[in-house]
Amino acid sequence: HGTMIGNEVLDAMPVRLWARRPDAGGQPVWFERGVVLTPEGFAWEERLYTGPLPQALNALADLPPTQEYLTETHEA
Repeated sequence: HGTMIGNEVLDAMPVRLWARRPDAGGQPVWFERGVVLTPEGFAWEERLYTGPLPQALNALADLPPTQEYLTETHEA
């Protein structure tokens, strides 16, 4: 009998990283974050996302439009 604790299992799950930022008019805009290789090494890059948002992000619709937010989703 024994117990196995795998605290690193969830860290290995594939997720999508999202950033919500206000545009020049104060309206929320979503970006999908990814990792890019630059001459200095790895860095974050945010790409404007214009497709349908994952359902999990709809729960954030009540946030004030100018509030920035960073979250992740795991659709599976």
